[in-house]
Amino acid sequence: MEVTNNPTNGEEESNEQENKHWWLGLIISIIAHVANSLL
Repeated sequence: MEVTNNPTNGEEESNEQENKHWWLGLIISIIAHVANSLL
């Protein structure tokens, strides 16, 4: 991830953060589902 001083990059950065949170939620859900299956 390279940091730029380009003001037009603000939207893309916030968009990337949303995608990361979406992936985190998905991964956590999968881990929780697998854990419940094993237990």
